[in-house]
Amino acid sequence: MRRLQLLVLALAASHSLWSCRCMVMTLQNKSNFSVTVTPIGASIQKLLVPDCKDSSRQIDVVLGYEEVAGYSLFPHPSFGATVGRVANRISGAQFTLDGATHKLEANDGKHTLHGGTVRWSRLVWSASVSADKLTATFMRTSKDGESGFPGSVRVMVRYSIPEQGTHLNVTMRAMTDKATPLNILNHAYFNLKGATSDSSVLDYVVNIPSNFYTPAVPGQLLPTGQVFRVRGTPYDFANGRKLGDRLLAADGGPHKGYDANYLVPQGAAEQQPVWWRRERTPGGC
Repeated sequence: MRRLQLLVLALAASHSLWSCRCMVMTLQNKSNFSVTVTPIGASIQKLLVPDCKDSSRQIDVVLGYEEVAGYSLFPHPSFGATVGRVANRISGAQFTLDGATHKLEANDGKHTLHGGTVRWSRLVWSASVSADKLTATFMRTSKDGESGFPGSVRVMVRYSIPEQGTHLNVTMRAMTDKATPLNILNHAYFNLKGATSDSSVLDYVVNIPSNFYTPAVPGQLLPTGQVFRVRGTPYDFANGRKLGDRLLAADGGPHKGYDANYLVPQGAAEQQPVWWRRERTPGGC
C-alpha cells in the first residue's frame, strides 16, 4: 500500500483544518530516528527509521496521508490515530454498567465502532512539545454524555523517543469522574519495508505472547464473549511464524484474515513484547 497523496483543488474554511494546517511536530534523535505527529486525532503521521544498510537514509514505516490536511478533510481508517473511548465494537450500541443501561450512537450498522460518531481520530487535540524535541503531549476532554458514554474523561497521550536508539514510547492516561468503559489505543498501520513499498507483509515472522484469543460472531467482527485457546488454530503465534502461513484460514469477518483480540497475562506485555521480523529484506540486510 502506498502512502496516500493529497491534491487539494478547493478548500473550505474548516476550523479544524485551518487551526492545524501547519501543525505537525517532528521528534528526532541522534540515531536519525524520528516521528512526526499531528494534533488531528493525536496521530502518528510518519515514523522514520534509519535504513539498515545506510543509516543516513530514513524509511517511513507507517501508512497515512503525505499531507496533514488529509486527516481533517477525508474519511480514513484511523491512520495512526488515537481511538476511543472504546476501540473496536460494542454490540447493539449499548452496554450495562452498575445496573444501568447506557445507549450509545450506532455508527457501524446497529453497533458502535471506535466510540461512536464523535471520532477522536478527527478531533483537534491540544498539543505541546518538550524543549529537547523528544516528547510530544496531546490532551483532550471527552465530556459527560459524549456519544452516550457516562462521565467526563480527561485524556493524555504522550509520544517520546530516547536521545539515541530507535524506540517509540506511547503513554496513554485517562481520569474520569464517573465509572465508564475505556479502551484507548493507537491505530497505526505498519509496513516495515516502507510505507511506499509494494512489498507484502505476509513474510513477516510474528510473535504474540498469548495462549488465548476471543472468537468473533461468524461474518461479523463482534466478540462472542467466549475465550478460546490458540493452540492448533490459525491464531497461534506463541512461538513465532509467518503472518501469511494460515492467513486465509482465519475468520476475519466478511473478508478472510486476522482481526481478533488476544489475551496477554498481566505483566507479560512488558517482558515479552509483540514483535515483527522480516523474513527477507531488500538489499540483503
